[in-house]
Amino acid sequence: MAPSTVHLATDQAAQTTPPAPAAALTLEERLTLVNTHMTARLDEAAVAYEVNTAHLATEPVDLGDVVTPTLRPPPPHPTPVAALLQRAHHRLLTGGWCSGALVNEDGARCMLGAIRTEAHGDRGLEAGAVA
Repeated sequence: MAPSTVHLATDQAAQTTPPAPAAALTLEERLTLVNTHMTARLDEAAVAYEVNTAHLATEPVDLGDVVTPTLRPPPPHPTPVAALLQRAHHRLLTGGWCSGALVNEDGARCMLGAIRTEAHGDRGLEAGAVA
């Protein structure tokens, strides 16, 4: 019986071959694996958040309490050029900004157009603001 036992061990060794190396994953396959992993982690974090905050009493937010900023004219400035630049800035914020024309068809102005409009014909003040 000893010869058959040796023969059996030799057959098992011959049949056991190392597994073939895994083929490299494509970029799409790697992205899919990462997406699946991150989705599972986010789901787990969402459950943990729900469990950790279930005891907290919360009140719904009243949207009437939310303050929305309004654009209003800036305060006066010490120099006429600074005041003109602030008025031109305010005009660009409220009326819109454009490029390539002093005033476009929608009424938006470029920087020079806003300065010229706010200077009200005072070419010296306009030149000082542009400079």
